[in-house]
Amino acid sequence: MGAVPLVRLRPLCAEDRDAFLAGHHQLLAEGFTAALGYDPLKSWDEYLDALEAERRRIGLGADRVPATMLVAEAGGQVVGRVSVRYRLDDFLLLQGGHIGFAVFPAHHRRVGSATVIERCGGRLKWTVVGTAGSLVRRYWIGADRVRS
Repeated sequence: MGAVPLVRLRPLCAEDRDAFLAGHHQLLAEGFTAALGYDPLKSWDEYLDALEAERRRIGLGADRVPATMLVAEAGGQVVGRVSVRYRLDDFLLLQGGHIGFAVFPAHHRRVGSATVIERCGGRLKWTVVGTAGSLVRRYWIGADRVRS
């Protein structure tokens, strides 16, 4: 295996549409959603606007928490997404946590995993069966473990 490219996190943009939705549909086939809040009946620009409104905490629905979703790019390719949630509801407290991520299937071997989380100081707190029937691993990382 060669060198792993650096992963760059950035907001989704208009040019990401095809690659991001292709990865999203691959993950849907596995029972996982990458494009959180995406409505195929709306335009891509409306989706980007909704993500920006969520980031700015404007017009959040009762089922949403303030969050920022960023696309993960490695080697010039869209490889997944990261979601940073600023508040947790009951569901996120149990399954999602403050940080969630999705790696598109074609890039599973190129981008992080539980091993990376553990190497960075993450401690497995519990494993639960998620709503889709798959195991969800819940990690805690203490603020003293965060490096600047």
